[in-house]
Amino acid sequence: MRSLRVLTTFTLFVLASLLVGSSGAQTLTTGDVTGTVTDASGAVVPGAKVTIRFLSTNEVRTENTNANGVYRFSLLQPGEYEIAADHGSLKSSISRFTLLLGQEQPVNLVLQVQRT
Repeated sequence: MRSLRVLTTFTLFVLASLLVGSSGAQTLTTGDVTGTVTDASGAVVPGAKVTIRFLSTNEVRTENTNANGVYRFSLLQPGEYEIAADHGSLKSSISRFTLLLGQEQPVNLVLQVQRT
């Protein structure tokens, strides 16, 4: 009876060790881009449309800024990107950057009035 309890305890310990060990061994394969969109005066711009383009494949993703002017793109492949934002007649310049593996790349964008 005692040996059965010891065997059960040992088995549970081994299983728990395997579960904990495997969760820490996950490999990072992506990165994130986050930032704040402001206007020329420094005020945050909620609801701005932020567009990011992965230059290797021309894949385009868009997100809208939240009430604090913040956006986030998650699970992006490492590589060269272009990013820009717009809101009505306000537009940012295009920023180009390299996203590294496992990196959270900050890219803040400033909107300016665009002349036609």
